[in-house]
Amino acid sequence: MVASFRQQRGVGRFSPPRRTQRPRPPAIFQSGKKRIQLDGPGEPPAGFVGGTTSLSEWYIYWAFLKIKGPEGETSWGFQVDAGGGRGRKGGAVIDFVVWDQDPRLAIRIQTERYHIAVPQRIQTYDETSKRMLERLGYKVIDIYEEHFIHDKSGRMAIILVREALQGKQRPSPLTLPQSRARPGAS
Repeated sequence: MVASFRQQRGVGRFSPPRRTQRPRPPAIFQSGKKRIQLDGPGEPPAGFVGGTTSLSEWYIYWAFLKIKGPEGETSWGFQVDAGGGRGRKGGAVIDFVVWDQDPRLAIRIQTERYHIAVPQRIQTYDETSKRMLERLGYKVIDIYEEHFIHDKSGRMAIILVREALQGKQRPSPLTLPQSRARPGAS
């Protein structure tokens, strides 16, 4: 049997495109048996908190996801090496970098345990690190965990990230009167 002109040219029968299965969302967002986390950052994903990351950073990371979407080299990044990173003397790791603004932003999370209630030499290192980042062309914004860590809704984390994206920084709890630094403090 001789093939028709249409079959010889590959213009045969129409076949519908193959249906590809859509990727499934991560389990935390699936409905059904699992509860959907809609209010606040909740618990960080397994493995997020470790030797160099904290629960405080999770709150701000969550706020960045809400405001700017997923991490990306053109928008923002988390735990970004600067000046050689931890492995080089004088280097640093920036908690959050915002690349799509001029000047670029280096946002540091300042916690009581690692940056505020610490010996003078660590506070001096933080100041030296800030000056190094400024020399590299970053505008450095510090976000203090005392301003957001007790708000489980995540609203304060979102407000603080929005302020940081506008170049605004709230004062350190050390500069506030003791009664305002921590609710209930005498």
